[in-house]
Amino acid sequence: MKKAYVFSIALSVSANCFADTDLSFLAPNAVIPNACVYNNTGVYSDEFEMIPIWEDTIYTCERGYFLPKLSEVCAHCPENSYCPGGKYTYSETADTGLNACPDGLVAPDGMWELAQCGRKFHVGDGFLYLRTSKQTAHALHFDTDGDGVADFFANLSTTDVTISKDSTRRMKVRMNDTVYFVHDDTVTTPTGTE
Repeated sequence: MKKAYVFSIALSVSANCFADTDLSFLAPNAVIPNACVYNNTGVYSDEFEMIPIWEDTIYTCERGYFLPKLSEVCAHCPENSYCPGGKYTYSETADTGLNACPDGLVAPDGMWELAQCGRKFHVGDGFLYLRTSKQTAHALHFDTDGDGVADFFANLSTTDVTISKDSTRRMKVRMNDTVYFVHDDTVTTPTGTE
């Protein structure tokens, strides 16, 4: 449901007002006969109207998902955006939890943080997505503007993985006596292998 009725009534009533009245049928704007309610004028009345209080229904989306406008179901985050996930309410006018990457940056689908927006790095006939901040303990650094400071990063793992989920290519780098596999955030690696 997009919204829900919540009835919260705190009224003073006489001892016998609701003794013989079945209130299980209460609905929005219901008129209850044969009941008496103490109204604001200081007298008891034999009927009253129920006024609903609207509360938004909360939808929880996992990271990498957002709540599209006019929808009650979370959707996978599209390319060139990130979706942190969280608790959202139904909207008729806007997607909630969907954030575009800054101009000039790209990201694969399913991303959840701004740092996952970056650049594509081509490796043969494949590519991987570079991040704007370091994610793994060891990372491949890219200085794209020649100022000596890394602008983008690729993840490194000791697990044998492809460069991205959609590629069969592997890229290895050696640091001291350890061989690392270069990959982007679309590749899942076992904990502790970075």
